[in-house]
Amino acid sequence: MDQKITDEVRFNTTQQIEVAELVKGEGASYYSLGALDPQQTKAVKSVTVWCRKFGEFMASADF
Repeated sequence: MDQKITDEVRFNTTQQIEVAELVKGEGASYYSLGALDPQQTKAVKSVTVWCRKFGEFMASADF
């Protein structure tokens, strides 16, 4: 069964890849995963927006 990130504990136990800093606080933003090789890109099942400064979950999306 696929484990989804539902809380901070689960977030902290997952593999994390920093893509980029948040460019704006609202509206659509687009980030390239071009730094990952094709196998790594295929392994990405979801994304989480995490505020490092405040240590807070902001949003997430499953692919």
